[in-house]
Amino acid sequence: MNRIFGSGAAKKPTANLTDVVNNLDSRGGAYDKKVEMMNAQIAKITADMKKFKPGTPAHNSLKAKAMNLLRQRKVYEGHADNIRNQAFNISQAEMSIQNLKDTKDTVAAMKVGVKQFKKEYKKINIDKIADMQDELEDMLDQAGEIQTELGRNIGADSYNDADLEAELDALVDEQGLDSYFDTSIDVPSVPSALPGESVPAAQPSSSSTINGVAVDEFGLPQLPDRH
Repeated sequence: MNRIFGSGAAKKPTANLTDVVNNLDSRGGAYDKKVEMMNAQIAKITADMKKFKPGTPAHNSLKAKAMNLLRQRKVYEGHADNIRNQAFNISQAEMSIQNLKDTKDTVAAMKVGVKQFKKEYKKINIDKIADMQDELEDMLDQAGEIQTELGRNIGADSYNDADLEAELDALVDEQGLDSYFDTSIDVPSVPSALPGESVPAAQPSSSSTINGVAVDEFGLPQLPDRH
């Protein structure tokens, strides 16, 4: 059938934006090189023009060449600028297309994530979680009550304060703790002599009393003085 009707024309591959930009950059670079060559030629001609007086045939000939090169340079500069603008616009379009592709991929990934989230969420019962939290809170409260009961002083409340105070007073009487209040305190005596007379030295007290009984420095009752 292809021999009779012929085969259709082969489709040209779709232009790749990156390749187009690279091609434009290459062309723009070629124009820039030509401009650089013309600048070098113009610089040489202007240097030669200084060797001749204006208006002379040699000066006029060099001037005409320089003017022609300037016109050509303007043309190449215009082409180079135009190509650079095209490359920039295509680059912008390429970036926009890539951003759209990235956005599409992001949205697709988000859809998959939402679908998976819904699937996993169905496996979770919020009410059961709330009940579990309540049970855990009750368990902690019960554990606190148990610790409080274990630390309670058993039997301490069976004794009243009056009985305890009576027992404490008895202990005080037995151990002579009230001696701290009955012990005599030595204080300096008031001078009895007139100014200029000698004052007898105070005799240190070596005795004290417990419950009205004189005791020595060891707390033993003193023997009566027979002298």
